Amino acid sequence: MLRIEVGADDLTATRFAVAPVIELEQLMRSLDARPEVMATYPERLRIRWLKRYSTVKLLPGMRVIRAVRSPRSGVDFISPPPAGLAQTIADDLAAVRATPLDLARSEIAAALKGRTVDDGVADILARPDLVEIIASALGEAWHALLADDWPLLQSIVERDVMYRAAQLTREGWAGALEGISPRIRWDGGITISGVHDMVIRLGGRGLLLVPSVFIRPDIATFFEPPWRKALVYPARGSGALWGGEAAAPASLGRLIGASRARILTALDSPTTTTQLRLNTGMSLGGIGDHLAILLDHKLVSRSRSGRSVLYRRTLIGDALVGSA
Repeated sequence: MLRIEVGADDLTATRFAVAPVIELEQLMRSLDARPEVMATYPERLRIRWLKRYSTVKLLPGMRVIRAVRSPRSGVDFISPPPAGLAQTIADDLAAVRATPLDLARSEIAAALKGRTVDDGVADILARPDLVEIIASALGEAWHALLADDWPLLQSIVERDVMYRAAQLTREGWAGALEGISPRIRWDGGITISGVHDMVIRLGGRGLLLVPSVFIRPDIATFFEPPWRKALVYPARGSGALWGGEAAAPASLGRLIGASRARILTALDSPTTTTQLRLNTGMSLGGIGDHLAILLDHKLVSRSRSGRSVLYRRTLIGDALVGSA
């Protein structure tokens, strides 16, 4: 059991971040060895990802990435913790490329302890440009697998951040960690079951919280130097979004119109118009018109968060959806 001890300063130092390369690595894990997870995605996505993965999985860098994985762990520098919410895949790949060769080989040796690799992978591991080979393979895999889907992925994780950041502000650690995983418990510190015994002290530097669509139903941690201490967890609502949008009740559609019913049903947590467009497939103009009507009738409210305008259901809207 892993125990994270937190102090008074750790709450205010805790940040949220987005990690494109972690999403990529988790998807590739599922494509390689997690059929039970892949089965939860729509067939059209499974077929597309498997077909595209076949075009990159035998690249030299991909052979290394696949060889050094274990079912419960990986190599940190291949998918390092991100810097913040504005992280891009270019930022991630730059961080991978900046890894000192000695650190990369040390992490790989630890991951392979007690295991062997075939001669071809061993030859790649011995090359002085090992880190560049891995970074280049990750870049090709990104463009093959996730570049087209990133706007939707980003909307899912950003929606989770909006929700949990508000929980962190209102209720502290207990609110931010609520429902993240049955393995995580808050009891004055953060306890994670199913991990070897260890005590981690944040020391006033806080924790990096990284929502992920593809890590479900598991979690991942970063506690080894030189990386920032981070917790990667399943983004709230990601399963439902990949499995298809929640259907609006037919009776609600008859009452307020099918399109407005879809929008009202989708507003189960604070959401921007861009996210509504991605989740419903409707045009921004149409969404704006329907939101104006829902606002007039007090079924939704809006507020500003930084540069974004967030819409959410009011109590009346909740009651209407619930009764329908």
